[in-house]
Amino acid sequence: MANRVLLGKRGTSDFGLFVSRSGDDVINTTNPLAFDSRAPTSLTVHSFGQGILVPSNLTNSFGGTLSYTFEGTTYSSSSTSGTTTITHNLGYVPAFAVRWCTGAEMGFRVGVGAIPAFGDEPSNALEIDGPTVTSGEDTYLDFGVIFEGTGRTLKNTPRPVTVYDPATGNQTFANNPNFYVSAFRSTTSTSNVSFSGEFTDELTSGTDVGTLRFRPILTSGTTGDYSFLLIVEDSTNAEYFMRVSGTVTSAAQTGRVASKVWTPGYAVKKDFVFSSEWRHTAGLEIDNVGNNSFDITNTYFRKVNNSNETGFIIGDSAVCFYSYVIFTAPNFLNNRSF
Repeated sequence: MANRVLLGKRGTSDFGLFVSRSGDDVINTTNPLAFDSRAPTSLTVHSFGQGILVPSNLTNSFGGTLSYTFEGTTYSSSSTSGTTTITHNLGYVPAFAVRWCTGAEMGFRVGVGAIPAFGDEPSNALEIDGPTVTSGEDTYLDFGVIFEGTGRTLKNTPRPVTVYDPATGNQTFANNPNFYVSAFRSTTSTSNVSFSGEFTDELTSGTDVGTLRFRPILTSGTTGDYSFLLIVEDSTNAEYFMRVSGTVTSAAQTGRVASKVWTPGYAVKKDFVFSSEWRHTAGLEIDNVGNNSFDITNTYFRKVNNSNETGFIIGDSAVCFYSYVIFTAPNFLNNRSF
């Protein structure tokens, strides 16, 4: 039976209370420990940062270098574009946390809003200020509903799909397929603005919170005002409204943030392998962990055997947005990220 608990000296210089995972010997295991008393003693932040990694050496079949543009800055693929070295110079391997997401998971956010029960007419809609966004960029609205009375929940039938309502001039651009939740273009939007969107949280459990991803789009000109109504109906057929208004422009805007809890830095997502024509993995991993630095690497790899490969940009699924935090505590996960 493996030794599981050690109080005292472990290795040549580490003192503390250590508990190994089932089946591991606490004295010499190289697997992460179940408990390490060094962990909570000094989780003081040493340094932190963030950045963007595009794949290394990515070209089309004509030899053209591919690039990725984010908020007005262009990142070109090169021999070093897929890896960055994070230097801390602590003289030992510290505890650290690294997270990442793809470009497709970045977007503008609208502050969480609650639709009050008295907003039972569009004229009484809760007014929300939306951000200024670039035409066609993803924008996320996190919403919630506060119902009056007891026993009320979302109406569990979908709202009728209305492409255009001539009586009001409203144009529906997103419907929830399971509950009475919908979003439609308001007449207060300027005429050169259109919408697309969908509910990314389908609310299949019947809860009263969700997320709408919408994209204001300029059909002409360089700027316009977007405005739309979010409508929710409860189980007693009462309707609630939230109006979101903002500006859409052709100019690049800053301020997009991750739209989900980022994937841990030691995880790698393998998308697919397709015959011998081309293949790739997408994700981020940590390697070359040492006493003074570690590397963050975008693992995207593609082998092209098709002479018709003529892409000229790097897609959102191939780029990694990363952030990291380094603590002053020693690493207790055997050189791994939180």
